[in-house]
Amino acid sequence: MISLPQGVAVAGTLVNGTGLPVPGVNLDVRVDGVNQIVKNDTTDLFGNFLIAVPFGQITLEFLTQGVFGQTLAPQRHQLQMSSDADMGAIALQQGFHLSGALALSGGSPVPEIDIDVFDSVTGTKVFTPGDNTSLTGVFDVVVPAGQYDIEWCPQVILRLVAGDIEGVVVAADTALGVFTLMPGNILSGTVSYSDGVPAQGVDLEVALISGSSVVTCNDDTDVLGFYQTVLPSDTINIVYSLPNSLLLERAYRRNMQIVSDQVLNVVLPDCKPCGADLNGVPAPGANLLEDALAEATITYGLGVAGSGGIIPKITFTGSQPSVFNNQFRLFVEEGLGGSLAFLAIAANHSAVPFGTGFLLVEPFEPLVTIPLFLDGVPGIPGAGSAEYPPGPIPLSTLGIRFYSQFVIQDPGAPLGVSLSNAIRFRIRNSP
Repeated sequence: MISLPQGVAVAGTLVNGTGLPVPGVNLDVRVDGVNQIVKNDTTDLFGNFLIAVPFGQITLEFLTQGVFGQTLAPQRHQLQMSSDADMGAIALQQGFHLSGALALSGGSPVPEIDIDVFDSVTGTKVFTPGDNTSLTGVFDVVVPAGQYDIEWCPQVILRLVAGDIEGVVVAADTALGVFTLMPGNILSGTVSYSDGVPAQGVDLEVALISGSSVVTCNDDTDVLGFYQTVLPSDTINIVYSLPNSLLLERAYRRNMQIVSDQVLNVVLPDCKPCGADLNGVPAPGANLLEDALAEATITYGLGVAGSGGIIPKITFTGSQPSVFNNQFRLFVEEGLGGSLAFLAIAANHSAVPFGTGFLLVEPFEPLVTIPLFLDGVPGIPGAGSAEYPPGPIPLSTLGIRFYSQFVIQDPGAPLGVSLSNAIRFRIRNSP
C-alpha cells in the first residue's frame, strides 16, 4: 500500500499587464530544489490554476514559454504552506529576449554554460529558466524591461574563466553578440575558524593587482568549508570574508602568482579587521577585547534528514547573545511535527559519525541536554518547530564559546533520529 502525504491547495489567476487572463502558463513546484509531480499544472482559458502542493516551504514557478501570442517574463514565488491559499490575481510583466553566445578563442561554441542575470540596481538575481547555453553556444532568456548585469559561469572542470557584462539596458529584444572564454587555473582549498570549525558561506573576492575585479561564480565555501574557482594566469589579491557578519572576520592573500592549479587553505582570524586596518594594525582607540567578544554567531555543518527527506535547520532570533540580552533564542524548524526533540549545548564541537551524518557537538560531555516538543501538525514532515529561551545569561559565561545542535525523534530518519545543522555562538558583553 502506498501512503500519500497530506497536502494543501494553492489557487490564483494569471493576468498580463492589461489585466487580461493568460492561459497556457506551466506551473512547476519545487521542494528543496526537487521538482514535484503536480496535476493540472497549466492555467486554463481564464488564466486560473488550482493545484495541490506539500506542506511547508515550496517554490512555485510560472513558466511562460508556452504562452501563445505574447512574450511575458516568468516568475518565481517562495511560499510557506500551512493551509489552503488563494494568491488572487498575479500580473505577469511584458518580457523581452536577452540573447548572446559564448565561444572559445578559436571560435568553437561552448555549450551548457550557466547564465545568471542580476538587477543592476538591487543586485537581485532574476528568474531565468532554461538559461544554459545551447549546443551552438547561444543563450536566450526573457526578462522584464530594466537594467541588468549578465554573468556566465563555466563549470570548474572546464577550466574556463567566468565573465560578465554590466549595465545592459533592456527595453526591447536585445542581442549582446559573442563573448570569448579564456582558459584558467583552479584555486581550491578550505576555510575554517580558529577553533577548526569549517567556515560555511565565506565569499571570495578576487582582483588583479591592476585593480580590475575577477568574476568568480559559486565560490562561497560549502558546509565543509571547501571552495574552488577558476582564475586567470596573473598576479591577484584575494579577500576571504563572511558577508553580513557582525564581526568582519577576513583573511587576505596579496600578490599571489597564479600560473597553475593551486591549493590554499585559510584560517579566519578571530578579530581582523575588527578595530584594525587591512594589515591587522589596531586603529587608534580600538577596543580589541570587546571586538574579540563580538564574534559572529554562525551555523555550520549539515544535519541528517528526517521524514520526507527534510533536514531540520537551527538558527537564532532576538539579536546576538549577551549577558544583557534576554531576547536571545535558539530556534529549530522543518522537523517532524509534534516530535520530541533534544537541544544539546556543549563547549566543544565534534564530527562523530551518526547514521548518514554527524553529531556536530561534543556528545560525551554536553553541558546541557534540554528536552522539548516541536509544534506543528503531528506526523507531518517539515511542519515542526520550537525555540529555546535560555533566559538571563550568567555573567560567568562572558566570552565563552558554545556549540548547539537539535536531535529530533523521527521514525522516518536513519536510526529513528534526525539532526539539525549546528550553531556556534559566544556570549558577548553587549547586545
